[in-house]
Amino acid sequence: MKFKTWEKIYWGIIVFLFVIGVGFALFQKGDIPVTVQGEQKLISKRAFIGYSLLAHLIIFVPIWALVRWIVNRNDKEKSD
Repeated sequence: MKFKTWEKIYWGIIVFLFVIGVGFALFQKGDIPVTVQGEQKLISKRAFIGYSLLAHLIIFVPIWALVRWIVNRNDKEKSD
């Protein structure tokens, strides 16, 4: 599977956003405060990183897959 230029840029931006979030977690002293259903709670740094990774995967992988499918479909129609 070969990545096209737009995919490299897309994943570069996503990885950059994830690294910013992880950097935020690592430089935070103690646990990280989050609001869950209106209540303030503390979660560990590892939990924050895990939830951040899960959120990035749930949000950005389907977007990438859909756009890749559309682009590949259009490329096949043009080559026929």
